[in-house]
Amino acid sequence: MSSFHTRIDLHDATSLDYIDLNNAMIERGFQRTMLGADRRVQHLSQAQYLFHSNGSGLDERERINFLAVQSINAIKKVGSVVTVETGFVSPSIGDVDRYRQRAFV
Repeated sequence: MSSFHTRIDLHDATSLDYIDLNNAMIERGFQRTMLGADRRVQHLSQAQYLFHSNGSGLDERERINFLAVQSINAIKKVGSVVTVETGFVSPSIGDVDRYRQRAFV
């Protein structure tokens, strides 16, 4: 199983918009928590999400990125999305920065 980390920046958004975004992302299978290196549940920062998938590679990353775009569209906002494959286990929060890739909507 592969893990994908997604970060969204909504343009001209309020805190209520991010609550709506969280709900839209969760409806599409994204998670707001991850298992840390110490095996404790860690809550991700605002607008950061994990998605676990049996697929991997560029096509799967693009599919997951598109799900995030659908979530932005569902709340009728404009935003930027970054999705990166982080491997077979959830990385620690610090490790995600090393694997960051950009894909703008």
